[in-house]
Amino acid sequence: MSSILRPACQKPGLAKSCGAITLALGFLTRISALLILLTLIPVTIAVHVAPGHMGPFLKNIAIMGALLYFYANGPGCFAIDR
Repeated sequence: MSSILRPACQKPGLAKSCGAITLALGFLTRISALLILLTLIPVTIAVHVAPGHMGPFLKNIAIMGALLYFYANGPGCFAIDR
């Protein structure tokens, strides 16, 4: 991989890591869910839409559904930002 593309490939991973930590803690839940969702959609379309990759594709669809749930309903009763 060229050195020009390497930082661009690391940013979705950083967004998912930071978003997952804040989502698990219940801090900025809606923003975290939206951040992870917006990084997961292009990855799913670019990588997992191919013959023979239906398992990871359906897993990502399930994760997107859970993230939409958190975005729509907000944090639970044990969240930090509540």
